[in-house]
Amino acid sequence: MFLVPPSHKRDAGDREISFRHPSFACLACNDTGLVTNGDGLVNSHLADYDCLRDGRPNSGSDLALVCNCPAATSRPAADSQGRGGYREADGRLRRLGDGRSIGSELTAAQLDDLRRQRAKAWAETEATINGWRRQQAAGLSPALPWFIRETGDEVRRATAQLAERPASAGGLQSIGSCLVEALAGPSLPRP
Repeated sequence: MFLVPPSHKRDAGDREISFRHPSFACLACNDTGLVTNGDGLVNSHLADYDCLRDGRPNSGSDLALVCNCPAATSRPAADSQGRGGYREADGRLRRLGDGRSIGSELTAAQLDDLRRQRAKAWAETEATINGWRRQQAAGLSPALPWFIRETGDEVRRATAQLAERPASAGGLQSIGSCLVEALAGPSLPRP
C-alpha cells in the first residue's frame, strides 16, 4: 500500500499523448559540465568550433567548452568521492599539472543565449510532438513531424549504404553500423 501516490505513474489518458523534454538544470551542458554542440548552436558563437581549417565539421578537433553552471565546478562531497569538475571552486578553468588548460569557455552571455535558444527549441518540439500525438489519438492520420521524417530517411539511407558494402570478414562492427541496425528495426515510423 502506498502512502503517497508514486510520482512515476501517469494517467492512462496522458500516457499516450504527452511528450516532455529531458529535465536538465542546464540546457547548455545537459548537467555534464561540458557544453554540447549536437544542434550546432555553439557555431553561432564560435563559427569555426569543431571545424577543420577548410570548414568541414570534425567533432573533437577543438578543446571542450566548459560550462559555467554548478555541474562544471569542483566541489567536495560528504563521502570520499568528491566531484572533480572542470572548474576550480572559484570559477577558474582547471589546469593540468603542466599548466595546459583542460578546456575553453564561452562568455556567460553566450551560454545564457544557448540556454534560451535550446529552451525555445524544446518547447517547440514538445508542442509539435504533442499536437501530432493528439491528432493520432483522435483517429486522424497526421503527417509525421519533419524532424522524425528526416531522421527516418537518414537511417534508411545509411541502412541502404551498409547493405551495399561487402560483408565483414568476421571482424568487429563499427558503432555506426550497430546503431543503424538497431534504429532501422520495425519500430521506425514510416512516412
